[in-house]
This record gives sequence, C-alpha cells and structure tokens, in this order.
Amino acid sequence: STQGPAGQGGRHGNGKPLLDQPIMAIGRMCGAGFQTGQIQKKVQEATTMAARGDRDAAIRELLGAINYSAAAILLIREL
Repeated sequence: STQGPAGQGGRHGNGKPLLDQPIMAIGRMCGAGFQTGQIQKKVQEATTMAARGDRDAAIRELLGAINYSAAAILLIREL
C-alpha cells in the first residue's frame, strides 16, 4: 500500500510509500525517539480531549499514536 497505517499517507505522505514518508525519514535522522515522543504527545492530547468530552478528536489522536507506533516498529526493524 502507498499509505501508512490508518491512512497516514493522505495528510503527510504526499502519496509516497510509507517507508519514504517523513514519519520514517525523520525517524532515521533522529532515531526512534522522534516517533516515541510523538506517541507520548498524541496520548496526552487524547487524554485532554476525552476529559473535555471531545471523544472523536481523542480517537483521531490515538489513531495517530498507532501510526507513530507502527513507524517506530518499522524503524527498529531496520536497525
């Protein structure tokens, strides 16, 4: 597929295969800490959104965390 998990290719991937998208390229430059930091940020944002009752936005943030988790796994497998 040309898209990443949960459609990541649509917004940031410019139609590129997942392994060529910024989510992977930045991880290669900076290490898996890039992806794990993004996971933490998205989970924190989701928690805040859910607490104020914005469940749909919270779910979108958690799906983003899944995308970053998948990218971290792919990066670790490349090592």
